[in-house]
Amino acid sequence: TLNPVAELAAKAHAAGAEITRLMKDTPKIVFSTTLEQADGQGTRVGRENVDEEVEKLKAADGRDVAIFGSNELTRRLLEAGHVDELRLMIHPILLGAGHSLVHGLSARVSLRLTDARVFRSGNVLLTYEPEAADET
Repeated sequence: TLNPVAELAAKAHAAGAEITRLMKDTPKIVFSTTLEQADGQGTRVGRENVDEEVEKLKAADGRDVAIFGSNELTRRLLEAGHVDELRLMIHPILLGAGHSLVHGLSARVSLRLTDARVFRSGNVLLTYEPEAADET
């Protein structure tokens, strides 16, 4: 998911200085089994135990941890109970193909809707809190 982050940073530059500053100033970790080094300011490759790394991040300074574009990482963190909030952006486009949002989830995770925001573009941002995992 490194390339989408770099692409997002480039688009953010075009969208405005504040977003650009946020993207540059926010520390980023790319969890990868193949990358040797990460491109981009403030970006590093995570090679340690993912669960331990996320616990360190959450404990560090109280800032939010966000995941962009990783089904496997999202699934893994949901199953480990590391996800406090799940934000899903719905785009008004039907693709007709693709992958399940959290393919391979070992147990059902019930979600409680905490917020919904509709944008002029037609996009909808849904915010959920995961409840205790159910057996499937």
